[in-house]
Amino acid sequence: MTTPASQPIAAFSQRHEQALARIGDVLIPGNGSLPSYSESGAAALAPRALAGARPVDQVMMLRLISVVGALPRPLIALLLLCIRGGMRLPGIAGAPARLLDLALKGVVMNTYYCGLDRTAPDGDSAVFHALDFRLQMQVDDEDTK
Repeated sequence: MTTPASQPIAAFSQRHEQALARIGDVLIPGNGSLPSYSESGAAALAPRALAGARPVDQVMMLRLISVVGALPRPLIALLLLCIRGGMRLPGIAGAPARLLDLALKGVVMNTYYCGLDRTAPDGDSAVFHALDFRLQMQVDDEDTK
């Protein structure tokens, strides 16, 4: 019997957050309306996003973030380009590249587009504001009877 890991990982440090922000800024540099990854503060949400992973996977993600995030930005971009090229290899030859792409892009995209950044002037998600996305739920009177 396993228990779900619901607590954010304690080993995620400020250094990991900065490294993830560097990786995220290569993937999501921002533009006139969308904030960059680091401007959104999304890297701070990574412990929450990784909390459900197995402890061994959390440790491996922290190592991957530390190594890739320590590279200069042009090398991060080159590495991501090589990973994208490796994904095209068939079968098991491309599997490592596909896993790396899923790991790096997964945590970046998850934390950026989740809507929890709260960096807009009104305290809402700046990303959602830029995308003009509003999630609402409306209950019809008929459904309540």
